[in-house]
Amino acid sequence: MGREMGFWTARQERALDEREVDALWWAWRQACEGAGLCTRVDTVTGPTVTVPRLVDVVLGPPVVLTVQLLPGQLLGDLRRVALRIAPHLGAVALRVTALGQIHARIELLGADPLDGTVGLPLPAAPGRVLLGRDETARDLVQSWADDVAHTIVQGVTRSGKSVFTYGLLSQLAADPLVTLCGSDPTGLLWRPFAGIRHAAWQVSGVDDLAAHEALLLALVEDMDARISSMPADRDTVEITPAQPLRVVLEELARSTGSPTPRRRPRTRSASASAP
Repeated sequence: MGREMGFWTARQERALDEREVDALWWAWRQACEGAGLCTRVDTVTGPTVTVPRLVDVVLGPPVVLTVQLLPGQLLGDLRRVALRIAPHLGAVALRVTALGQIHARIELLGADPLDGTVGLPLPAAPGRVLLGRDETARDLVQSWADDVAHTIVQGVTRSGKSVFTYGLLSQLAADPLVTLCGSDPTGLLWRPFAGIRHAAWQVSGVDDLAAHEALLLALVEDMDARISSMPADRDTVEITPAQPLRVVLEELARSTGSPTPRRRPRTRSASASAP
């Protein structure tokens, strides 16, 4: 009796899986047609619509589809319409990756990866910084030396500039190849860095404007010295603990002596002193 029950249970589960796959196939076809991810040929018997072929389905979780792109289609064509297709497959978003030359792997995401706070893992990987998370739940990680050495953070008040900047600096602070330097008239930015090795290269507040000037002049001298020491066949210098990357943050609007309009968005820039 037990074996018979197990047999019928397996058949029922298989039938349910087949119905779910059929529903996904039909939803995929309709969504692709509606999103324009298809080819349409008019014939005497009516239009013929062809969509990327569904090759394999893994019900998961997570649900994963393998599709074969149509001739002339690229992975980018699928990614451009992913947010249009996702709701019709019962997903919030789709994570699309390449499988060979003409196939794509599509993972159905059941939750919005940007709904909530993205945690910041510390310490960061050496030489790398986490910039954020994209709509497919992939972490955007970059090399600070190659990709974010020259960066400007700009936005209106309360848009998240300070939160982003602190997240970036907290990752760089532990790297022995980086020194965080800067002029911050607000007196707020450098408070978490008090008492550590970076503090000698930081000036806060507006009580001593000469200190801001002296720091910036010292950084310019350091930059000029590095440029002068460059070999004739190079336009960069080697970053070492003895000659670290200088990350300069400026917020100069308040130290110019000119009136600042109310609610004017502040701008912070981070740049490497070595070209």
